[in-house]
Amino acid sequence: MPTTDASSPYSTGGGGVWLEHRYAATLVGALLTEDPISELGDDVVPHSVRLQASYISPIDDVVVEGRTRDDRVRRVSIGVRRDPDLTTSDEKSVPLVRSFLRVVTEHGGTADRCTGPDRAVGVLCRRFPYCC
Repeated sequence: MPTTDASSPYSTGGGGVWLEHRYAATLVGALLTEDPISELGDDVVPHSVRLQASYISPIDDVVVEGRTRDDRVRRVSIGVRRDPDLTTSDEKSVPLVRSFLRVVTEHGGTADRCTGPDRAVGVLCRRFPYCC
């Protein structure tokens, strides 16, 4: 007999994982069809899509890499959050923002670009993706 006391996937942390996997599936589709993705730049086709890749990037939910026409590796590190506030009062967002700042400062970010020419960061939320 089913119980009504079960926790929802979102309250136990599974909602973000579901969103992460669904988004990664669209990126893998681009990899398989060799279509460029805007997250890497409209001229770059992904050659790898990694999930939970903390060994590569502090923003580790989804890390995508591709090669530019001049054979440089371009990487975008994407934090996936179901419903972030991204405000100074939202303590749950502090680790994410800290990771973003780490990537930006380690790869030559400037006031007009989030990171250097071969690195980008982004946030994917349930409502909208944002990369810079």
